[in-house]
Amino acid sequence: MAKKIKVTQAMITEIFDYWNECQITVHSVLSVSRVNEIRKRLEDGYTVDDLKYWILACATAWKGEDYWYSHKWLDVEDFMKRGYKQFLKEKEPYTRFKKSSSPSGEGEFGTPLPDSLSPSPALQAKKQRFLQWQQATPEERKELAKQYGKASEEN
Repeated sequence: MAKKIKVTQAMITEIFDYWNECQITVHSVLSVSRVNEIRKRLEDGYTVDDLKYWILACATAWKGEDYWYSHKWLDVEDFMKRGYKQFLKEKEPYTRFKKSSSPSGEGEFGTPLPDSLSPSPALQAKKQRFLQWQQATPEERKELAKQYGKASEEN
């Protein structure tokens, strides 16, 4: 974890919007309790990119045809309270929840997902862009921001 940072409403809103974009469960309201749980993770020293990584890993594991994870988090608040820990980078969620990580193709939390729940091409593209962004230097991020048509803000 990085050192503690000043948490802004913009950071919290970015995480909330990202949760909705990944369509695990779409929320219409950013409630006080949701704000508080997102804020707690940021105050713990995790970055916006860390939280986005967890959310994307969760969405990919839940929707992906190559993954066995079957628990659907119904609220970003609950996910930020107790679900995020299984998606920490050091837990290697993209390896941990692969169907091939278990001899039976099943895992500790559920059975393989039906093919009908495979991630959309938009979610797959978002994952690629996010992973590319995470590994990029600040200079490369500026170029990626131009390429994707987004303003670049360092966290």
